[in-house]
Amino acid sequence: MIFHKYAQSPAIFSSFSGTLFSLILLSSPAVVFAHAGHGDEFHQSGETTQVPAVISVDAETSKRIGIKVESVKAQRLAVGIKTTGQIETLPNQKVEVRAPVSGTAVELLVKPGDKVSKGQPVAVLSSAELGQLRVESIAKRAEAEGDLQQAQADFKLAQENYDRQLQISAAEIAQAQTQLAAVTKQYQQEQELVNKRSVVQAAKENYQRQVEIAQAEIARAETELTVAKEQFERDKELAASGAIARRTMLESQAHFAEAKATVAKAKSRPEVIKAETEIKQAEVDLPMRELRESQGRVAEAKAQLTRAQSRREVLEAENQLKRAKTAVEVAQS
Repeated sequence: MIFHKYAQSPAIFSSFSGTLFSLILLSSPAVVFAHAGHGDEFHQSGETTQVPAVISVDAETSKRIGIKVESVKAQRLAVGIKTTGQIETLPNQKVEVRAPVSGTAVELLVKPGDKVSKGQPVAVLSSAELGQLRVESIAKRAEAEGDLQQAQADFKLAQENYDRQLQISAAEIAQAQTQLAAVTKQYQQEQELVNKRSVVQAAKENYQRQVEIAQAEIARAETELTVAKEQFERDKELAASGAIARRTMLESQAHFAEAKATVAKAKSRPEVIKAETEIKQAEVDLPMRELRESQGRVAEAKAQLTRAQSRREVLEAENQLKRAKTAVEVAQS
């Protein structure tokens, strides 16, 4: 649509140049205005009006965007949005008004030569493209909301897994520290026993140490059993509702069974039985033999503590939690 410049005064022309104006776009089917000769008032001779393509929407989408079916009659629909256009001076002394979407001009709100201000509507357009854009916008919004809900669910599961791994790691670290303290104490005492040659006393103290280590292992195993049981029961409910795969529930079940076996093994620790037998045997070479073995146990306990403090599962769970948090932030943006 082109406005011709009138030469009444330079001030009139300058009111158009470089100014942004609002165009009221009406999202209405072309059939409402489709009758002979209508809509050509604002076209110069030789121009033809293209009929916008038909947009097909289902009943649910029609209801969501407020489409109503009525008898055909000439009228202006109330559905519309405000947008901006730009008026620029062309070399041929004309001002061209552009809209961001294609459509048919149905009404001029100003006359050639009128002064206008920023934000003032200058024309009314009928645009079928606007309806299509609105349908696509609603579909994209629904998809984005679904992505956000999925990301939030993944973040919740990642947080639960991270907390669970921290709990297991804390139990393993505590057990490793207890075991390291016990074997260190054992090593120090056996150094003294080598000099004193107190064989029977060494056997008794060894038995006491084995009991302490067994109690620490039982406590750790029972903690892991509690965590595994809670995880299995939670995954069982989620699998029943279809929230997670059955394979995940079966893995939790296997971990639960393994935790129960570990508790049973800890309660029947063979080292305790062996230490009790050694009290009776009271071998002469026990102090030296135990001292050498004790050195190895101290080294192993230190390595186990290091592994517990840098547990791989905790690091993986932490990275998974960070990725899930990033996914939520992306879905919210």
